[in-house]
Amino acid sequence: MAAIRLRHSLWVKLIPIGLALALLPWLGWQALNTLSTVARDAQAQSLRALGGGLARQLSAESARFTRANAEGAAPVPSIGFALEIDGFLEEWPASARLYQSAAFDWLAVQHGNQVYMAIETRSPALNRWQISLGPPGDDSQIRVQTTKGRTQAELVGVFARRLAVARWDWPDGYRLEFAVPLALLPPSGLVQIDAGGQPAARFPVSWHDPVLLSAAALVASPSTQVSVLDAQGRRLARAGGPANGVRVRLPVVAANQTLGFVELESPLDPFFARSLSQIDTLIIQLSVVVLVIVLGLLGLMTGLSRRIRRLQRELTLQLGDKGTAAVSFSDTQRPDEIGQLARDMQRLLGDLTRYNRFLVRIPRTLRHELANPMSTIQSSIELLEDEQDPAQQTRLRDAALRGIARLNSTLNRITEAANLEESVRQDPKTLLDLGQLARRYLEVCRQQHPDFEWRLTVPPDPVMVIANDLRVEQLLDKAIDNARSFTPAGGIIQLLVQDHLLSADLEVRNQGPSIAAGADPFQMFIGTRSGTDGTHLGLGLYVVQLIANAMGARAYLRNVDGGVSLLIEGFQVGLER
Repeated sequence: MAAIRLRHSLWVKLIPIGLALALLPWLGWQALNTLSTVARDAQAQSLRALGGGLARQLSAESARFTRANAEGAAPVPSIGFALEIDGFLEEWPASARLYQSAAFDWLAVQHGNQVYMAIETRSPALNRWQISLGPPGDDSQIRVQTTKGRTQAELVGVFARRLAVARWDWPDGYRLEFAVPLALLPPSGLVQIDAGGQPAARFPVSWHDPVLLSAAALVASPSTQVSVLDAQGRRLARAGGPANGVRVRLPVVAANQTLGFVELESPLDPFFARSLSQIDTLIIQLSVVVLVIVLGLLGLMTGLSRRIRRLQRELTLQLGDKGTAAVSFSDTQRPDEIGQLARDMQRLLGDLTRYNRFLVRIPRTLRHELANPMSTIQSSIELLEDEQDPAQQTRLRDAALRGIARLNSTLNRITEAANLEESVRQDPKTLLDLGQLARRYLEVCRQQHPDFEWRLTVPPDPVMVIANDLRVEQLLDKAIDNARSFTPAGGIIQLLVQDHLLSADLEVRNQGPSIAAGADPFQMFIGTRSGTDGTHLGLGLYVVQLIANAMGARAYLRNVDGGVSLLIEGFQVGLER
C-alpha cells in the first residue's frame, strides 16, 4: 500500500505540472486570436473608410434603389470573367440555373455590361423558343429557331438585332448559348418562355444596374469585392475579386431612409496573414514540444515509481532475511539520485549486517579469547598463595602478567573493531603514487622478513590515485600479515600494481593453503584458510575491506594456482598521470 500511495503521490504531483505546461499553447492560441481580431478589425476599418465614400455617392441614386425594391426581382448571378459562346456550360456557376423543369433549364449570368443566357433542353423536338424579357407591355423578345440544322437568334423590339448563338447537341437534347448587351435589355421585368409555341415558364428577373456596377467597379480591385445590395439584401451590382476574408456592410441612406447597402469583402492583408500563419505554426510546434515533455514526464514518473517500488520490495526482502543474506540492490549502478539512495541503503544494510554478525560472534569469540588468559591468571594467583620459592613466585607472576597483557590486547582489538570504520571514512584523501608506495613498502618487508621470497610487479610510470597514504599502508600491513601467516618459510609473496587508465588495482599473492569453500573472508573474528578453527580474534581482512571501500575500491580474496590472491580493485585514478 505504501508503494501505491507513493505512486499516486508522484502522479498527483505531475498533474499541476502538466496543467501548467498545457497553459502555454492555450495562452498562445489566445494571443493568436487576439492578434487575428486586431488585424481583422484594422482591415475592416480600412474597408469602412473605402466604402463610406461609395455609400455617400450612391445615396444620390435613390431612384434605382427604389425601383429595385419595388420590383422585388432577384438579379441574375454576377461573375467576374467573360464567357466564351461555344455551347459548353462547364464554366457556368450552379446558381445560374434560374429555371429548371423536366423539359428544359434556363440559365442566365451577368458580367459587367454583358448578359449571358443559355437553354439546356432534354426534348430534341423543341426547335422554337421565344423569351419575353420586359415588363407587361414591353415588346422586347429573344427568338431562337432551328431550321434545317441551322440555329438563329435575334432580339425583337426597339433594339432589334441578330445575336450570336452556339448550339451543342447531346443524346438527350441540345444546348443553346448566346449573349445580349445589357444596354439593349429593360432593367427588369418578367421572363416568359414559350417553348414550341406554348407558354412554358414565367418568373421575375432583373439585371445588375450598369450605373451601380460602374460605381462599384471604381472602388473594387482584384483583392477587394464590392457589392451593391437593395434593402432586402439582394445584389444589384458586384465588381472586383472573389468573395472571402474580412467583410463589412455599410448602409446607403437618403432622407433618413435606408435604400440599400454597400458590401465590401477582402482577404486578410498578406503581411498580417503571413505573420498569423507563422505564429500559428509556432504554436503548433510549441504544442508538440509540450506534448512530448508531458509524455516524457509521464514516462519518467512511471519509471521512478517502478524503481522505487522495486527498491522498496528489495529492501523488504533484505530486512526479512534478518541480515543473513548478501545485501544487493538492482539500482546501485544508476548515476541518479535513486541510484545513490540504493547505494546508501546497500552500504547501510551492509553495515547493519556486519554489526549483526559482530554481535552474534562476539560472545563465542570473547569466551574463546578470554578463557585462556583468565585461566592462566586464576591458576597463577592460586599457586602464588602456597608457593614459597621466590623463583617460582616470579615465574607465576610473569604468567599472570602475560594473561593480563592478552586480556588488554583482546580489549584493544574489540575497541579497534568498534571505532575503525568511522575513522577510516573521515580520513582526507590526496594524490598518491601507488607504484612508488609499493616499492618502498616491499623494501621494508625484505629487510624485516628475509625468510620469504618477495617479488614486485609495478608499471614503470607513476600510478597516481586518490587515497590516504597512511590508510593504504595500513591496508598493506594487514594484507602482508595475512599472507605471511599462511605462507610457508621460503615461500613466495608477490605484490602487484596494475594501471587501467581510469582505475588502478593492488594485489597481494602468496603461496599457502586455499580458502575454505563458501567462507566469507572479510567478516570480523573468522578464519578462512583450510585447517583453521574459525574462532580466533582476527581483524586483518576486515580492515582491508573497510579501507578499500573507503578509498572507493573493492576487495576480493580468491584461490589461484599454488596459493591465494588478495585483490584490491578500483582505486580512483587522479588527474596527474
